[in-house]
Amino acid sequence: MKKSLNRRDFMKIAGLTGLGIAAVACQPAQKTEAPTEAPKPTNTVPAIQAQEASPTPVPTLAEAKYKQAPMLDSMDLPPVEERISANPLVTKPRESIGKYGGTLRTVTWWPEAGNIQLYISEPPIKWKEDLTGYEPALAEAYEWSDDGLTFTMHLRKGVRWSDGEPYTTEDWKFWWEDMAKNEDVKWNTVPGYMRKKDGSPIDIEFPDEYTMVWKSDQPLWIAPYYLAQGFWEFASPKMKPAHYLKKFHPKYDSTKKYEDLEKVDKYYMNPDFPTVLSYHCVEVSQDGKRYKWGRNPYYYRVDTEGNQLPYIDYIDIEIVEDEQARILAITSGKYDISFRGGGSPNDLPFFDENADKAGYRLLEGWMNGAGA
Repeated sequence: MKKSLNRRDFMKIAGLTGLGIAAVACQPAQKTEAPTEAPKPTNTVPAIQAQEASPTPVPTLAEAKYKQAPMLDSMDLPPVEERISANPLVTKPRESIGKYGGTLRTVTWWPEAGNIQLYISEPPIKWKEDLTGYEPALAEAYEWSDDGLTFTMHLRKGVRWSDGEPYTTEDWKFWWEDMAKNEDVKWNTVPGYMRKKDGSPIDIEFPDEYTMVWKSDQPLWIAPYYLAQGFWEFASPKMKPAHYLKKFHPKYDSTKKYEDLEKVDKYYMNPDFPTVLSYHCVEVSQDGKRYKWGRNPYYYRVDTEGNQLPYIDYIDIEIVEDEQARILAITSGKYDISFRGGGSPNDLPFFDENADKAGYRLLEGWMNGAGA
């Protein structure tokens, strides 16, 4: 998969119901990075290394100045060094250093494009490359108290939203207090793992702009497992830019209604909604059937040569709800890649029969719904 993306070598990954998908061409590879130590709370003990079954090679950054995609050169932006956080996450490419540019064309049946977001979601904590445990991502470090009743997470300093605003615990506090625990926000509620034995929400403290402390009456050992499920447990429910969403929240603007907040709380199809993902929505077709996501100029990850990620400039997503129409489009070679875009296992022979003619490869494998 070192080849450049072209019409003769499209990679179509048709994940079918009951089947998953294996690899992604030309997207940021799954990553590993160097965990960074953070001050340890007096009532907690380090837990990041303690849970690891085996060491994982840590990617190192070559002695080189940070570089950015050419499409950003003409934009009025701070230097890349000021955009990638104080401690950028170094990502080791799976095959080789990539080349900047291009548009990845794909398809979904899902208005949220969740099957695609699984691969670009940005969790606070992520699975290690070898799947032996977890390691920090948006969060720089985390730990538990001895009894597991207190879980402390430290956000990576200097991370910014795609509009350049700082990403801090103020955003988490807004989500927790003004959305998750707000009964009027019907579409966003407190998840089960963040509840006490009696079903009430756990307690969360925000001592500073980078630290949050969760407290419960039952152990919180499972927190990293859920936080590592990027799209399902972070991007969709918890990635809430306070500086943007407060403009539509009735608590902060009495002229607004909760319907106004719900309408804009769709980062995947709202060009005004900033993200901390590798991409953010930049365009939506008039009929709402096509999204265009562009690179986040403030994305905090770089490869081992100092190139700010991601490599691809845009992702063009077409929503095709009719299953047969979607299958025919995929097998005709219309898209560069398809994640779980097919129908049922019974359709596998049809995909296989058309692979050579349409110039795509069908990669089968179990789908990891964690999206991390």
